[in-house]
This record gives sequence, C-alpha cells and structure tokens, in this order.
Amino acid sequence: MWLIEHTNLMERETLKIKNCLDFLEFKYDFFGFNKKEDHIFINNDIEDDFYIVRPSISALKYIIKNKNNNELMKKLSDDIGYLENNFDQNYYVNSIDLPFLNQDSLFVTIKSKEDLFISFDKDKFVKPTSDLKYFNAGILQERKTLNVALEEQGLTFEDIKGKTILFANKQNILGEYRCIFIGDKLIGISKYLEGGELDILGHVNNKIVNVAIDFGKKYHPAEIYTMDLCETESGEIKIVEYNCWNTSGLYNINKKELFKKINDYYKSKK
Repeated sequence: MWLIEHTNLMERETLKIKNCLDFLEFKYDFFGFNKKEDHIFINNDIEDDFYIVRPSISALKYIIKNKNNNELMKKLSDDIGYLENNFDQNYYVNSIDLPFLNQDSLFVTIKSKEDLFISFDKDKFVKPTSDLKYFNAGILQERKTLNVALEEQGLTFEDIKGKTILFANKQNILGEYRCIFIGDKLIGISKYLEGGELDILGHVNNKIVNVAIDFGKKYHPAEIYTMDLCETESGEIKIVEYNCWNTSGLYNINKKELFKKINDYYKSKK
C-alpha cells in the first residue's frame, strides 16, 4: 500500500500522485501531519504486506522518533529504511571517492553556543549536512554570524545542538538534476534547475545519464535513494547530495514508470 501525506501546500503534487496510482491500480491511502502539534493523523487499522510512504521531512522525523513507541510507526520506518548517517554529507563527502560539489567545504558540529558566532569575510553557502534539513539552506552574508541567520528562521541553539553544518564557497552552477536509484540501477531522472531557476521541461542529455549511471555504481545510501547532480561552469559533473527518495520532489520524472518500478521492487521483497 502507498501512503501519501496530504498537505494544502502540495495539493497539486498530491493530485498528480493520486492520478498515477489510480492509473496503475495501486492501493493507497492518505495521512496528515500537524507540524505545530507534532502529531500524525493516520488510519491505524490499515494492514498490508508493505508500505511505500511519501511523507514530508517533518513527518519522516516523526515516524523515526516514534518507531519504538508505535507498531505502525515501526513498520513504516522499517519499510522506509532510512539511515541518517548514510545521507549525511559530513560522512560521505569525507569517506567516498566521488566528485562532490562541496568537497572542500568546512564542516562544523555545533557543540556550544559559542559555535553559533562563526562568521566569514566573504559570503558562504550554508546548509545542514543531514538531509533531514534542520534549517533552510541559504547564503550566509559576509561577517554575519550564524546565530543571526538561524534566529531569522526562528531557530535556537537547542534546535541544532549536535548537528553538523556545511559552509561552502559560492559556486555558479549551470544545471541540476535529480536521479532516483534502486541499488545501482537508475530508475528515474529529471533536470530541475537551470542557472538557479526552476527548469519546467526537465530535459536530460545522454552525458548526464551516463555519468549518473557510473556514479550510481559506487555508493548506495539506501535500497532506494535520490542522488542530485550538477554541471559546473567548467563542464564537470559533480554530486550535490544524496537524499531519502521518500521525501524528495520528483519534478518531471515519469511518475507512472517510477512508481511501477518501486512497487515491483517492494513486492519482490515479500
């Protein structure tokens, strides 16, 4: 069974997913999540051999946090198969021999409030290394301290205590691409940004596809996962990051083909 989080902000995307699942005649149900109250609204009586879950990052955090307290949350967590360390840039950028966009970044683990007063003499791109996105990535302006940037997002030291943050030099990127894999098999790909702007066509050339296939042979953070690629001004193809496919946007990837491949994969495991 597919479980799809329904949110007002993603109404059109939810409808697209529903239409695909209807076309494929796959069983599905919807659930909701209240971030403010940290509560999930789900039919606890549902039963199936497997669950393919499409949650928001907030709902994924909730599922992981409550997997030892609720039988259904444990089942959902097991079927998602999320391992945070495998998706953490501080781990794979420094451990895997692949060309990463942020290879030469500064990684800082926030251990004390003093760590929040870090600043630089030029603009830096800043983001959490975990794909659970503990704050929104963006540009930390020169001489602006991290604590001010976080306060602007309504965050405090307690919100990111123990988390690792990446600081990188700004880079000009030509295009960005989303790739979805099962193991080392590429099952979906779409361009999603061109020069920092949304690319609504999603066209991908053979060069990108071939590089994606090659990179996909070398690191698998999960059974199913997302790998984002970018093309630099010099023409190099580099890995931006890996993400949990369950929470990743699908852009112009053929959803019917993608969902069938993923559904078949889950069925083959049972």
